[in-house]
Order: sequence, then C-alpha cells, then structure tokens
Amino acid sequence: MVWIIIQFDKKLVLQYEKVIEKDHKVAGLLQDYISNIRTVITLHLEDFAKTELVRKIMDMFGDSRKNFISIEIKWFTVSMCV
Repeated sequence: MVWIIIQFDKKLVLQYEKVIEKDHKVAGLLQDYISNIRTVITLHLEDFAKTELVRKIMDMFGDSRKNFISIEIKWFTVSMCV
C-alpha cells in the first residue's frame, strides 16, 4: 500500500510543479497589469488584458483538473487495497 502511494506521489509532484509554475505566471501577469493600470487604461488594453489573463487561468485549470483526478484515483486505489 505504501508503494502505491509513493508511485502516485511521484506523478503528483511533477503535476504540482507544472501547476505552481503556471500559477506564478498568472500572478506575475496580474501584477504587471495592476502595476501598469494607467497604461492599460490609456491605451485601451482592458479587453486584451482580460482575455490574456483568462486564457492563462484556463490553461492552468487544465493541469489542476488532471491533478485533482489523479489524487482521487490515488485515494480510491488505496482505499480499495485496505
């Protein structure tokens, strides 16, 4: 049973790294837009900024969803072994 958890965790660590990396990119993008809000408003880039931010968040959501599914499969497998 411990072996099963370790095998799942190896895969999950890689997925966590992807999610964290994309989360940092989203946070950085949001910080850039907030710190440059005058420029964004002056150049009428609100729609572009919103679209870009939503695209990055949705990209991150796909990896998060895979992660959630892997966690559920992990604990289902472990509970079936017990």
